[in-house]
Amino acid sequence: MNLDLDDDQSLLQRTFRQLFARHATPERVRAAEPLGFDAALWATLAQSGVPGLALDGSLLDLALIAEAAGATVAPVPIVDALVATRLLGRDDGLVALAVRPGGDDGIARLVPAGAVARRVAGFDGGALVTVDREPPMAAPVNLGCSPLADVDLRDPSRSVVAEGDAARARYERAVDEWRVLTAAALVGLGATALELGVAYARSRRQFDAPIGSFQAVQQPLADVATALDGARLLVYEAACEETADLASMALAFAAETAQAAAGVSLHVHGGYGFMLEYDVQLFFRRAKAWPLALGDPARELDRLGDLRYGAVA
Repeated sequence: MNLDLDDDQSLLQRTFRQLFARHATPERVRAAEPLGFDAALWATLAQSGVPGLALDGSLLDLALIAEAAGATVAPVPIVDALVATRLLGRDDGLVALAVRPGGDDGIARLVPAGAVARRVAGFDGGALVTVDREPPMAAPVNLGCSPLADVDLRDPSRSVVAEGDAARARYERAVDEWRVLTAAALVGLGATALELGVAYARSRRQFDAPIGSFQAVQQPLADVATALDGARLLVYEAACEETADLASMALAFAAETAQAAAGVSLHVHGGYGFMLEYDVQLFFRRAKAWPLALGDPARELDRLGDLRYGAVA
């Protein structure tokens, strides 16, 4: 499989990298905490027609956008909006996706973007549904400063989009797309975390030499760089193939790799890495938090085994 980007995809990648570098600076990321939502940045993206790209672009195109957003830990739920737009087949602006079905009481727990989206799509009682409500604009305290909220999928505003096996398959496909785009965002996050670690290793001197000249610092950074290349290729393959097993592979490996990249970079910073004044902690916290929206990412390996070899009795 040729995973090289064509000219249009390269242009898309450059455009969004520049957009997020300009509008999602570390200062704006900090200013958006603790809710983790920058309304002005979302307005900029909406004016640029970003949600609509979900209807016209390929999943690989959207992965490139998600990777660019992850590289700056942009405080907007772009992954959720893109996936929900594709699921519903229309541009409703900022729509959240309940990545886990509603419980026995119809409540979808800790929905990503649930604190800021007026419309939420989810699966409950054998049906693909949407609910409209006033978002709380407040989230429980969480490591990644994500706009999480519980959502009642049996709210009076509930609208049934589809029912039965076809609805379930449609919803599960959307969650797989969420896996792929979240993996892409984690690859972008990991790449920037690595850059922060390398930059610090070059500038920080000890024993009259940059600490980056010491093998004990070089080797973990090199390991992370290699793993990130592999994670990126796996994400691109998952986006091209759009299969459930590759979606789980991509999320599991990207989550592991992003956490390793942020962890190594943080420790290269020494004690400074744990201080809020340094940007690396922004990436470290989100590397841990983002995959947990769907649960422990290690469970993706159990799911992968079931998909490849059949469920264990």
